[in-house]
Amino acid sequence: MKHKIVILLLLIIQFAQAQDRPPYIKVISATTQDWISGAPGGRSGTTYNIKVDIQTGKPITFKNMWLGKQQVTFDVQTYFTDPNKKPAKGDSVLLVYVKPHAVQTENIDNKPLPIEYKGEALVEYLIEGQLRYFIVKKFSKLEIFKGR
Repeated sequence: MKHKIVILLLLIIQFAQAQDRPPYIKVISATTQDWISGAPGGRSGTTYNIKVDIQTGKPITFKNMWLGKQQVTFDVQTYFTDPNKKPAKGDSVLLVYVKPHAVQTENIDNKPLPIEYKGEALVEYLIEGQLRYFIVKKFSKLEIFKGR
């Protein structure tokens, strides 16, 4: 009986510590913007941007992104002049996915969703050897961009 009480107390403490942990990443904005090339016969598409703020001094590596249930390839863009600098606490990072319309997109292994989520996107990242996730609940739609 004593063992059960000790185990229960340890679980409660672990859960309380997990609740007190500050977030590693904060979503600043999430937008989509349709675009049309201005060149004759040019393409069109949608750009998805997720701007995040790094909330920890620990190194973070962005691994995967899903829009709905579809895994997509994305770029990690920073605002640094030094291309070798790694994002640190207080830095902003932009995660970008460009989806061309009416073009066969690249065929990547569609990795199944690691967790069920409610929202429009799920992003997987690695910190201290552990995979973590954040959810984009909704993208704001920007005005269409028309090239000239």
